[in-house]
Amino acid sequence: MVGVAVAFFALSLMIGPRFYPPVFRWAGNSFFGDFGSHRIVRFEPFDDPLGISDTRISIGTDATGARSWASSLGVNSVREAYAPAAGLLALLLATPMDWRRRWRAAALGLAVVHAFIALRIIVACLYGFSRIGMGEEHLLEVGRTATWALRRADQIVSGDLHLTYIVPILTWLILAAPTGAATLLGATGPVHQDPQVQHVPCDERARSSSKPVARR
Repeated sequence: MVGVAVAFFALSLMIGPRFYPPVFRWAGNSFFGDFGSHRIVRFEPFDDPLGISDTRISIGTDATGARSWASSLGVNSVREAYAPAAGLLALLLATPMDWRRRWRAAALGLAVVHAFIALRIIVACLYGFSRIGMGEEHLLEVGRTATWALRRADQIVSGDLHLTYIVPILTWLILAAPTGAATLLGATGPVHQDPQVQHVPCDERARSSSKPVARR
C-alpha cells in the first residue's frame, strides 16, 4: 500500500495544476469575497513570469461605490491548498485500516485540512487590511497588540510553508492512532480471546474461594 500511496501522491501533484486553481479561485471568491464593512477580496488568475504563483489575491474596498484594490498577493494554490489534502489522502491510503474507517478518516481529515486552508486565507487578508489604507485610515483599524498578533499569525500560519506538510501529517497521526480518534471513527472491533484460556464464572470463583480451610 505504501507504493500505491506514493504513486497516488505523485499523480495528484501532476494533475492538480490542471484543474485545482480555478476551483480554488471560485471557492475563494464565494466564501471570502466580502469581509464586511466595505472590505473586499478578489481571487483571479495570475500569469506569474517566474511560474511560482497561479492566483492573485487582491484586497480593497467598495466604500465609495466603486471597487478599489489597494494591494495584492500571489499564491500557489496547488502547493498551499491542494498539496495538504492530497498528502493526507496518500497517508491514509498507506495506513493499514479497514475501508470503512479509512473513508471516515478521509472525510474528517479533509474537513480539518480545509479549515486550516481557510484560516490561512483569513489571517493573510486580515493582516493585509490592517496594513493597507485608502486615505488616512487603514481598511482594518486595530490596536498595536492586535497588529503584532496578526503579523505573527501571518508569518506562522500563512507564510510558513512547512505547515503545508505538518498539518496533514499531524491530522493523519491523530486519525490513524489505535486509540482516541479510532473510537470516534467507530474502529472498535471484536475482542479476540485465547481459546487456551479458560474463563471461570464469577459465582464459581466465589464458591471455590469460600471453601473452609482445614485446621491443623
